[in-house]
Amino acid sequence: MERKYTIQPISDLDKIDFTQIIQDSEETIRYNFDKSLFIISWTGDTPDFQSTMTNNIIYNSSEINNIVEGWDNEYSSLTGNTIN
Repeated sequence: MERKYTIQPISDLDKIDFTQIIQDSEETIRYNFDKSLFIISWTGDTPDFQSTMTNNIIYNSSEINNIVEGWDNEYSSLTGNTIN
C-alpha cells in the first residue's frame, strides 16, 4: 500500500492517535525548521482523527518529498548548514 501524508500546524499535535499512524510518538514526527508544522504518515485507511485536523489535504510520496525539500532548503538558507 502507498504511504499517505498530511501536514498540520503544531496546534493539532494533541489530536493525533499514534496507534493509527506510522509514527509512534511526538519524537518520531518530522517537523519544519521552526516547528510550526509537522508531517504524519499512514498506509491504508485515513486515520479517524484526520477529519478533526486543520488541514485535510493528503499528499502522496512525491508531493511530500517536494515539500520537505523546500523545508530543507529553508533551513540551509537560514543557517548556512545542510541537512544530510
